[in-house]
Amino acid sequence: MLRQLDRGDRGQPSPGDRAPSPRRLTDRLPAVGLLAAGAALAVVVSLDAGPWAHVTTAASAVDYVDHGRIALLSGHDGNGLLAEPRVALLAHPGDDAALTAVPDGTLVRVLASRGEWREIGTLEGEAVRGWVSDFYVRGVARLVGTSPSCEVRIGGEAVPAGQQIVVEDVRADRVRVRLASGRGWGWVDRSTVRELPPGPADGCGPVATG
Repeated sequence: MLRQLDRGDRGQPSPGDRAPSPRRLTDRLPAVGLLAAGAALAVVVSLDAGPWAHVTTAASAVDYVDHGRIALLSGHDGNGLLAEPRVALLAHPGDDAALTAVPDGTLVRVLASRGEWREIGTLEGEAVRGWVSDFYVRGVARLVGTSPSCEVRIGGEAVPAGQQIVVEDVRADRVRVRLASGRGWGWVDRSTVRELPPGPADGCGPVATG
């Protein structure tokens, strides 16, 4: 039996949220580079919640990243090309020197916000934290399974390849996601969550456009 998802769980952008502004930090870390656009995410829920749920009304995609949310860092440019394999994290907003660097596609939690800057902590890989421009932090990712269909199954239901999602929790190699449309949620393999929809090289069938 499908469980209803409380509308209050979907969340809405706060007045202080702002659209990401394009800027590059390559000069601060010439050897490792940075991240660009990604997909973000948050709201911790327990693993014993139902594997899939539907709501009666759809919500627009949540592509903002505020304090407490989970996000995907990205090194891709506006054309979907990998421009920076790693993102430079700073000790303080606007610092000239990089504190460390995090690989493209890493899931992180936003710990604090200051204008266009976000302090993040990694949820996978090496445990590090630091500040980064919100240009490299995104609130929406994509689900992409294996070919030929590249669908991802959640609680026995097939989700089309390329479906937009918001990540709400991370438990090792499992990730709890919510469809950005607001239609449902469930747990999936971490490997199925990525920034971009499938391309020709993925060998997928029909791809979701929303």
